[in-house]
Amino acid sequence: MLVAIAFAVEAQNFKHPYSHYGIGILEDNYFAENAGMAGFSLTQKSNKSFSPSNPASYSHLILTTFDVAMKGRIYDLAQGDVGYKGNLISFGYFALGFPINYKQGWGASFGLLPVSRIGYNTVIDELIMPDSLQKSEVFDKSGGFNKAYIGSSITLFKKLSLGANFYYLFGNTQLYHSLFFVENSDYFGITTEHNTFYGAAGFDFGAQFHTNLFNEVKLGLGVTYSLPVSLKVVQENSFVTFLNNISSVTYKDTLFQTSNDLANKEIPQKFAAGFSLYKENKWQAGLEYQYEEWSKFLHNDATITLSNYQQFTLGAEYIPGKSDDPLYYKRISYRFGIKYAFSYMNVPQNLDISPVSYYNPVKSGIAFGAEFPVSRSSSAINTGIEIGKIGILEDDIIRELYVNMYLGFRLNDRWFNKRKID
Repeated sequence: MLVAIAFAVEAQNFKHPYSHYGIGILEDNYFAENAGMAGFSLTQKSNKSFSPSNPASYSHLILTTFDVAMKGRIYDLAQGDVGYKGNLISFGYFALGFPINYKQGWGASFGLLPVSRIGYNTVIDELIMPDSLQKSEVFDKSGGFNKAYIGSSITLFKKLSLGANFYYLFGNTQLYHSLFFVENSDYFGITTEHNTFYGAAGFDFGAQFHTNLFNEVKLGLGVTYSLPVSLKVVQENSFVTFLNNISSVTYKDTLFQTSNDLANKEIPQKFAAGFSLYKENKWQAGLEYQYEEWSKFLHNDATITLSNYQQFTLGAEYIPGKSDDPLYYKRISYRFGIKYAFSYMNVPQNLDISPVSYYNPVKSGIAFGAEFPVSRSSSAINTGIEIGKIGILEDDIIRELYVNMYLGFRLNDRWFNKRKID
């Protein structure tokens, strides 16, 4: 029911000018549990939770875990004296993780994660001489990408865990382009509709190493790698003429419809590594680095190039008491994180100067959150808030201020066990 509601509310109108770069505005694909630590998750070791960010985490599960979340976003875009405020409530993710044989450290998971979101509207008005015709062109694009995955991992030598995800990346975009002459019914206008479908299969690999240092303080190391994949692209096109009679639009004829395969696009390789120091069920703190090679991505618009994405994340968690502490606030997990990233966009910095210089917007944010345990259960409600900024308010660059909010529900239970007493 939660997933159905999430897809319904996600149908809201999302607009962001930078979503025409690459595959759109990239979504955070970590769980609400990690959102309070700005996404810190690569070394996660828990017997009641997991993270698809590193498939090696599945091997630590001893309980079946179902995790689902909703995500809210408030953002403020500004460029010079022009501004736009938007908000969105969307589906966060859902995933199921379970032990196959917890005594041998063998677990598995599957789920659905959002990858990116696309939505922008462009209007170009031009006066054509000598007839003083006012031409108007409108471009409206929407869509996005998601990822369905299934994976498994196993623990070797009690310290090393290895895992892998097989995933299918899929997406769909709709581009509407109309051209017409304002307040002039003597000329036909034309509307084109391009429905584009994307699909690619790939693999994520992950490893974790955990060892004791001193006085129950442990060291965790995590690393992941995603192979580059070829994104198959199929496009359906239709072209329709219409008459613009000032107050109404009358469609006249469909000129033709086509469907064709376009050149494949390569989703680049990705790499991430991190470490943490922790005391189980008490505290943890660590640092992560993420790298994505987007500079090799071929854009539809030859004038647009992308940069390699890089991100640094610092995360921490603290639990005041034990799981059976009579004081509830001492059983709450308190989380904090900092994020600093170089986006994959190359944005024109000053269009009035030739040659045009480009700027790579920097993303910085601070996050905090908490996990609220459910009484007499290992299930929990996870919350997270991230406040940050992308870009700067200078020249032709768009600056974004944002607040991301996460609300997740983690349900734990023992499934798939054969009853010994009926």
